[in-house]
Amino acid sequence: MVWVWVDYREERSDVPKFLKLLGAYIITDNLPVGDYSVSKDVAIERKTINDFISSIIEGRLFDQIDRLRKVPRPYLVIEGTYSEVYKRKFSENAFWAAIISLTEYGIFVVHTNSAEETAKFIYNLGRRVQESEKRGEIPKVLRPNIKKKKRDEYGVAISILTSLPHIGDKKAKEILRKFGSLRRFFNAKQQDIEALLGEKRGRDVYRVINYEFKLSKDKKQPSLFDLDQGEEE
Repeated sequence: MVWVWVDYREERSDVPKFLKLLGAYIITDNLPVGDYSVSKDVAIERKTINDFISSIIEGRLFDQIDRLRKVPRPYLVIEGTYSEVYKRKFSENAFWAAIISLTEYGIFVVHTNSAEETAKFIYNLGRRVQESEKRGEIPKVLRPNIKKKKRDEYGVAISILTSLPHIGDKKAKEILRKFGSLRRFFNAKQQDIEALLGEKRGRDVYRVINYEFKLSKDKKQPSLFDLDQGEEE
């Protein structure tokens, strides 16, 4: 029997239903950290790709990650298909910059395509952890062998901005000084971006941020970065 603790806010998702089908024993509670747990040393935060992107733009992500890092084995499950990144008109490079930052903070990042896959991951993780605990074993890998980094929203924001075409470190800092947040910059009018970056570069950046992707199952996903990505002059 695999025991899984589920935060009450996750009851509306399909993950608990699939966990029950797998044979897990579900305990619903108000968890202090994460959405799921299979041990006092394990916390699992679940985010759909849409929510993950929104949490980056709105600045919620690293507050949640700070809490997650308080347990010895923190996991972040990102659920959904990568086509959602394109549908949200979010920078592909910015998406991966955030993932890299999470791993540097010592978070185990797992990708699943659906709620069913998320349930399978949680179930198998729970079985492995709980069987090890019964035998009195300590998992060989508790966390990446790296020094904890302090939360640095500013550094993450710089990484996201420099993933856009024509924006280097200096210009990224100027953008944050002027707009104050990623959300204000991503929602800015084209003329405001052009006023800061110049007409051509501003137009290119605005195009990447607001490009409408029309994807079909038969077509290869387009690259966001067909543009010249050189730093500002």
